Formats: sequence, structure tokens, C-alpha cells
Amino acid sequence: MASDPLQEPTGRDAGTPAITKHSVPLNRDLVFDVGMHRGEDTAFYLRKGYRVVGFEANPDLVARNRKRFEAEIADGRVTVISGAISNTEEKTIPFYRYPGVSIWGTTKPDWVERNTALGETSVRIDVPVVSFVEALRTHGMP
Repeated sequence: MASDPLQEPTGRDAGTPAITKHSVPLNRDLVFDVGMHRGEDTAFYLRKGYRVVGFEANPDLVARNRKRFEAEIADGRVTVISGAISNTEEKTIPFYRYPGVSIWGTTKPDWVERNTALGETSVRIDVPVVSFVEALRTHGMP
């Protein structure tokens, strides 16, 4: 993913047309919840009347959120995307989850080192790579 989604894509999204301010619809009622975790922010934005697209890499939290927001998913107010946002060309990426501290889940090796130094042991799993550019094309600009 390019650092600015309105710039020319790199990595996995290279070769696809750039997203410009006019190429995807602006949705004033849409929020992207990147790192959805347990859905606290999603619930807040739903109460405010927004639709939410939530991104979560931890499959346990994805399942929990799909159950928690089952009715909102059914009526189109919530979409849960399973995987980690990355610009890698790979289909999957290593994700490190922490059974004792779920908020620490990460794809970043330096964070794994920090968390290990703090006494937390991670479990490595491979999760799908999610293209943020494709999410903008699919759901529109929040």
C-alpha cells in the first residue's frame, strides 16, 4: 500500500490505475476501522449512524466481530474484512497474536521483539493480505 492512497500504487497494487479524488465515491456516512480488535470503535460509530468497514488480522477477533455484529452485517451497516493490510505481493503475511494481550497483535517483527522483551509470547500464524487500495475501490472513500 502506498503511504497515501491517492498516490500511484506500489507493490501488490502496482500496475493498477491510481485512485484520485474523483475516481472513488466519497461516503460521508462511512468509517474504516483499521485494526478492529473487539469492535469497540465500530460499535461507537454505529451508534452515531455510520456504516463501518472493519479490518482485522486476528481470525479469532474476526469471528468474534462477525458474531457480535451479525445483525448489522445482515443489514449492510458493517463489513468485516479478514486479513492484514500490506503492500506485499504475497497472498499471506505472518501475523503474531498474543493470547494474553490481544491488542498487541502485529505483523511487525520489531514489535514482536519488543513484546517478547516485555515477557509476552506470540503465536505466529499466516493471514490473508488485504489491499487497502482495493478496499477503497470496493467500498468508496470514507
